[in-house]
Amino acid sequence: MAGARMLAADLPQEMIVGQPGVARLWVENVGRDSWIQSRQGAYVEAIIDGRRIIARPRKDTPPADRVHFVFSIPPFSQTGQAQLFIKLKLESDWRALRPAKVLLTMNHSVRICQP
Repeated sequence: MAGARMLAADLPQEMIVGQPGVARLWVENVGRDSWIQSRQGAYVEAIIDGRRIIARPRKDTPPADRVHFVFSIPPFSQTGQAQLFIKLKLESDWRALRPAKVLLTMNHSVRICQP
């Protein structure tokens, strides 16, 4: 059984046009299986302004352990509101031809301002 719990999310509320941002997520593995970096690993998929970004952990994560994901948010070219669609996914066995399992989802709005 797979499971995850969001412990904290450090996401920008505002960004400046032309400047990148940083997102940080702290997640706990509340399932029964370890998340292994090389296979069956958890990863973050973020869709930001139509761009797909993947962030992987730097360590294996056994049950009850915590992991930290960090990814860069590309700079925006104009002011307004932007949506970050974030999913924590668990890779499936590619031989089974199954899609990745979604463990967590979150949406976050960022205001893009002039410098």
